[in-house]
Amino acid sequence: MQLARRIEPALALIQGAVTGRDRFDPATARHTFTLGMSDDLETALLPRLLAATAGLPGIRIAVRQANRNTVAELLDRGEIDLGIAAAPAHGPDHRTEDLFSSGYTCLFSPRLLPLPTPLGLDDYLAHPHLLISYDGRRGIVDDLLDARGLTRRVIASTTHFAGAALHLTTLPALATLPTHAATVYAGTLGLTATEPPLPMPRYTVSAIWHATVTDDPAHTWLRHLVSRTEPPVPPAQPGTGSGDPDRDHGPPRPPRADNSAAGQGDWA
Repeated sequence: MQLARRIEPALALIQGAVTGRDRFDPATARHTFTLGMSDDLETALLPRLLAATAGLPGIRIAVRQANRNTVAELLDRGEIDLGIAAAPAHGPDHRTEDLFSSGYTCLFSPRLLPLPTPLGLDDYLAHPHLLISYDGRRGIVDDLLDARGLTRRVIASTTHFAGAALHLTTLPALATLPTHAATVYAGTLGLTATEPPLPMPRYTVSAIWHATVTDDPAHTWLRHLVSRTEPPVPPAQPGTGSGDPDRDHGPPRPPRADNSAAGQGDWA
């Protein structure tokens, strides 16, 4: 299987040179590209990718649920063409490219929780939280609070960032999400977005692919498309409640139980 994967691109290049298919024209091509990423990244990137390919009738984009621990295996099995994750785990047969930097944002419903912003630590700890986590136990916020001898009250957990954001429209609760997704959720769902009241790390989101397709014309075009697609930009003054959301998953922590379920980094 590995040998076949290694020689397949070389055979394809030879065939392309003979048949004239060693070039890729997105305007005339009929091609489905499958991306592997978590739902927070899908929220931030897919609408922009679709807008960029709207004038290319033969181009289709499919998304598979993936996280930083699973993208490499999906690539090796040929189930996705490109993975997008925070600090994706990878081996010598993979290549990566940094795409953008993100961080964390706190979201809540101003109708159900009329809290002042920037959010203070007392308010942050006084109200219940939704946790986005693979195992439902804890996230990076809990680690940071532990270091200060503090705790928060988590009333529910989910593996999906979009689900947590939707639940906030009916629950007087807080959720800490990746900023790139929180920005979208805040604007779409009428939520307040503000910086968390404790220092939180930033992290880099990267593209990852199998080395054997690096010189493939269609894949090269895909990587250029993705690298030019940036997530929504939060408002200039985060923490004003105008819609600058951050998320609950970010830079990878030293592994304990796999808490990075649907996303590429840590959960909050």
